[in-house]
Amino acid sequence: MIEPVVDMSQSFSVEKTREKILRVAGVLFGLKGFSGTNVRDIATKTDLTPASLYNHFENKEDLYRAVLSGGVKPLIDRLGGLVASENMDEALPDLIEDVMEHLAEHAYLPRLIFIEVATGGERLEELVREWLKPLGHLGNNAFKVSWIASDGQSAFSLEEAPLSTLAWIRLVFTHFALAPIMKIVLGRDPLSKECLLEQTQLLLKLARRARFRGWNPEVFLSSQDILARFDHLQAEDSELEGTMSTVETVADTRKPKLVENTRDRILNEAAVLFAAQGFAGTSVRDIATQAGLTPASLYNHFANKEDVYREALNLSLGAALRLHGQLATRMDDYEALCEVVIATMVDLADRAHLPCLLSLEVATGAEVLTEMAREWSKPLLEQEERELRTVGVPLEKVALSAEEAPLIIMMVMQLVFGHFSMAPLIRIAVGRDPLSKQLLAEHTAVTLKLVRMMLSPGPG
Repeated sequence: MIEPVVDMSQSFSVEKTREKILRVAGVLFGLKGFSGTNVRDIATKTDLTPASLYNHFENKEDLYRAVLSGGVKPLIDRLGGLVASENMDEALPDLIEDVMEHLAEHAYLPRLIFIEVATGGERLEELVREWLKPLGHLGNNAFKVSWIASDGQSAFSLEEAPLSTLAWIRLVFTHFALAPIMKIVLGRDPLSKECLLEQTQLLLKLARRARFRGWNPEVFLSSQDILARFDHLQAEDSELEGTMSTVETVADTRKPKLVENTRDRILNEAAVLFAAQGFAGTSVRDIATQAGLTPASLYNHFANKEDVYREALNLSLGAALRLHGQLATRMDDYEALCEVVIATMVDLADRAHLPCLLSLEVATGAEVLTEMAREWSKPLLEQEERELRTVGVPLEKVALSAEEAPLIIMMVMQLVFGHFSMAPLIRIAVGRDPLSKQLLAEHTAVTLKLVRMMLSPGPG
């Protein structure tokens, strides 16, 4: 019997074509999201026709799932290996380096998730449940194994496992997801080899400090210590089913406080609507109605919708720049940093739309933000350099170099602003209301522990 001849070159060619499609699709999905990307664009950039692309994938949904699988499954496998490791302390550094290397090659993945959250993508819940929840589950298991090995003497409590795991995932993912804005703030490319190496080294340093045994609980504020700061909020914590869209998170939680100044009232209401519906989805009539005005009277204060959007975005940007400046001036004083983080969390609890608007602008291309950056980026970088130079000696005391400080500042900002902009994702992942005062206090406590570990050479 004559064996059939298998054309291996043809098989190899098909596999290479499939890999090319996945690579191009990942980049486009990461730029425009699922709904903003069409099959024709993907086919064109892979030198195929839409018909020939369907020889490899059934439809756009099938291709999207394959992109997610190729990006997330290796992370799940690597994290599973950590949980199975006999010595997690030794395995963790290798995991961090592997994950950063993987995401450097699949930088579209964090951005794709970021777009789904910021734009209220209809696939967010499926994405979290099918892909991110397994990551979180494995992370929680690794946390518990490490906690047991420490005889309960680790810095974090067992109850903090879900929020601590989410914080770690955000610290890693957000470096890639927010690359456009980080490039402006840092004055350098966050995806360059040098910056990725520095970020990896910081994460490794943080991991070493986080696993130290013998942290004195008295050096940390507990969530109960912080809870009273959120007493003005009405939202109580509860277990939740289902998801909350970005629109619901922003528009149906806490409205801006009523202000007498008409222009400020317009801006406050506009910021809520823009954060929930985007620029294109918000009309001047919508803004005027929410502000208790007619469209004609709104034009007495703003030239057009673009003018309103820029000013509303400036509110969000102002909140971020204030936090950035306060962090830069207090890097040598942990107690002062704690107060900055707590005060900002309390302020944003009443204005959750501000981080959401900033995130949506970045997710949809950051065109307006990039243009505005010409005005504020240079003074910001000069201020940061001046402030960090002023506290140069104390920085050495807290085991932090002037080169690391800007990245640390960005990591802290990600933990603070990200809790609000990622609220829909957190809601699905932990099944609780991220804007409840209890969860706000718990997240703040976890953040302050991570900040302490970023700045301290060891427990004590």
